[in-house]
Amino acid sequence: MDENDFSKFGQSICDTVTDAVNSAMESMDFSGLSEKISSTADHIMQETVGAFTGKNGQGNKKGNVYEKTDKEKLELRFTKKTPGKVSGILMCTFGGIGTAGFGLPAFILLVLGLIGRQPLVTSCGFLGFLPFAIAFGILLKNGCDRLGRISRFERYKRCIGTKALCAVRSLSGAVGLPEKKVQRELERMISQGYFLQGHMDDEKSCLILDDETYELYLHSKQQMENARREEEQQAGNKEVREAVRVGMEYIKQIRQINDELPQPVISEKLSHLEEVIGLIYLSVQKTPEKIGSIKRFTEYYLPNTMSLVTRYRDLDRIDTDKARESKAQIENALDTINDAFDKLLDSLYEDDRMKIQTDIAVLKTLLSQEGLVDDGLHM
Repeated sequence: MDENDFSKFGQSICDTVTDAVNSAMESMDFSGLSEKISSTADHIMQETVGAFTGKNGQGNKKGNVYEKTDKEKLELRFTKKTPGKVSGILMCTFGGIGTAGFGLPAFILLVLGLIGRQPLVTSCGFLGFLPFAIAFGILLKNGCDRLGRISRFERYKRCIGTKALCAVRSLSGAVGLPEKKVQRELERMISQGYFLQGHMDDEKSCLILDDETYELYLHSKQQMENARREEEQQAGNKEVREAVRVGMEYIKQIRQINDELPQPVISEKLSHLEEVIGLIYLSVQKTPEKIGSIKRFTEYYLPNTMSLVTRYRDLDRIDTDKARESKAQIENALDTINDAFDKLLDSLYEDDRMKIQTDIAVLKTLLSQEGLVDDGLHM
């Protein structure tokens, strides 16, 4: 989101904001979203002011109505009592005093020890003061971190103003910190109550300042997800329909060749081939998610099988030893192909069989618990 900031001015512009966000979500182009919504909000606000002032929207935006609205927004979005301010001041004060009080003697003793004056005494003194100096130094650092966070919070507020959301990139520029660090700090501030209704979007690229705008964001995101799923489903259904069409065409060709061949042996093999191919595509038609499992079957195995069947028909018209030998080889190959296709069909229904077994086991357990069947009864 590049400056993806917009303001909500009540239910009167809810539909306009929703349309603008949805349009941006669908096109994945957020460049003009802020300007569009801001201009809409300004226009409606001017009309509202005009209704109160009788100036038809030409009155000063800083009139009572506008100022009251902004003030209410800020009161609902930002905490009045900044967390950690008093403790930060106390930590800095006592941390600074303690660091100086223990650190300076420790430093002096270190210097005396280095120049060789009573090294044992100075070393013991140095080691005695050092832990306290470190502890107070940590206290000082934590206090400075808290006050620094409070200072950045004020800069965040100035950058956000009355907007309902603000890009993390803008806040990062306002405080001069990397975006990743600003993201972590904003999340921490939200959890600590700096932003009373604060939320981060899923990409953590935008800070949302009120619950109403966050609900709008979630609604728009859900709409986009539904549209994506519908598009994927339509594409998947189209792929399934095309695969079934191709499969039915192969079955039609095999049946035509089968009708031309009078021999019972080859006719039985081709009839079984028709049946198993039809059942495979019926399974995919009922459960489109299985389409990926038969992609190679459709694109490679079926065309090659059809080629063998066609060659068999052509060889059947030739009465030679070589032709009969080749026909026998194709008959053996069709046995192998039928076995392989049977296994593929079994694998497509494996989940169904597992579900049936689970349902039977659950049903048997429930019936046993109710005393409706004997424990030794098998279902």
